[in-house]
Amino acid sequence: MLEFEKKALLSAEAYALLRRSAVSELQMQTNYYYDTEDFLLHRLDVTCRVREKEGKCVAALKLYRQGSDCCVEHCGAAENPYDIRFFNCGGLCLQGTLTTERLLLYRGEGVTAVLDRSTYLDRTDYELELEYTPEIERRADALLRHYEDDLRRCGLRFASSGGRHKSARFFERKQELLWKWG
Repeated sequence: MLEFEKKALLSAEAYALLRRSAVSELQMQTNYYYDTEDFLLHRLDVTCRVREKEGKCVAALKLYRQGSDCCVEHCGAAENPYDIRFFNCGGLCLQGTLTTERLLLYRGEGVTAVLDRSTYLDRTDYELELEYTPEIERRADALLRHYEDDLRRCGLRFASSGGRHKSARFFERKQELLWKWG
């Protein structure tokens, strides 16, 4: 399955402002990231993760395309967060977890906007994520600009746009900590 997403990292203040317009209750999910000891999959822009949400687990293999909003995602069953049979790959080990508090901001016309607060390793970050179908990418761009304009009117802005996906941020931080502490 192809997945199309636009992302913008937010400051804590921007997150707090956008959070006021949430239209859903908070949902929790935890990603369990797997890779080889030398992070080969991360270097190849491949993610193996098991997501636990509402007591159910789903394994996902994601192949990212450099410079694109698109990734290829293959999903399968997992009995628990440590069930990695779906990946059918030797040498994988659990690298850590990332827990996300997710709020729905908007859903309609082929676009879903969510607000995420993710905690991993020693870090918390905030993200606006828009999932969309490719035929309405212009609508997703317009919605992203709408949120950016709302923040600008309050003296805030995106921390960065075109943000890296969660697993990339997780593995970059893990590598920083490994280099720091040896």
